[in-house]
Amino acid sequence: YDPIPLQDLLALHYRNDQWWALVSYLGLFILICLPLIRVTLTGVLFYRRKEFILSSFAFLVLLGLVLSFFLG
Repeated sequence: YDPIPLQDLLALHYRNDQWWALVSYLGLFILICLPLIRVTLTGVLFYRRKEFILSSFAFLVLLGLVLSFFLG
């Protein structure tokens, strides 16, 4: 097993016209981003409504999500 960087793998799929693989990667990217977007917008909504305690909890959850993505 030789690891291939994601950028090289995407370029390979693009050159070989393997659109099904590119669409699959796009779908996975969207599924990963949805919780981040939802928690961010929830925190902003609570902040705009001056619900600072709930907003701080939302941003704390966002911090936990971001850390879990980077730390594995």
